[in-house]
Amino acid sequence: QNTGAVALKVMETEKATPIDGAKYYQIREQLLQGWVYLSCSVSVLEYQKKLATLYGGGLYSLHHGEHTGCAIAAKDGDVAIVYELLYDGDVLEGAGRIGAALGVDKVYIRVPGDDKAFAMVKWLREKPAGLNKGYLGIAFD
Repeated sequence: QNTGAVALKVMETEKATPIDGAKYYQIREQLLQGWVYLSCSVSVLEYQKKLATLYGGGLYSLHHGEHTGCAIAAKDGDVAIVYELLYDGDVLEGAGRIGAALGVDKVYIRVPGDDKAFAMVKWLREKPAGLNKGYLGIAFD
C-alpha cells in the first residue's frame, strides 16, 4: 500500500489543519518512532511547505479522537497529491481529511506500508536483525 488513488466522499467536518514546519516535525518524529527513516529538519519542511503552497497545499495535521497524523499535500487540478501521509488511524479517513482541506474528492496518497520495494534501497547483505520497519520519507516525484 505504498501509493494509490482513492475517490472519497469529502468530509465536511474535522478537515486537516494547516501547520508550520516545527509542528510537522514534532508530529512526524513521534509517529515514526521505532522505524528506520530519513529525518527532515524543520528548515527542509518549511521549504517543502513553500513548494506545496505554490500548488494550493501545504503541511497539515490530522486529529480525530485519539488518532494523530500529518501530511504534505498539493493540488493538481481537482486532485490532491499527498507526498507523505503519516496517520495512526484509518489511512483512507486521513486521506479524506486532506481532500476536505483542499476541496477535492480524489486523493493520491503515499504512505509507509507493506514489503514492496520503494525508492532506491536494496539490501546488499542480509537485512539487519531487529529492523522491522523502514521508510525513506517524503515522495516528491
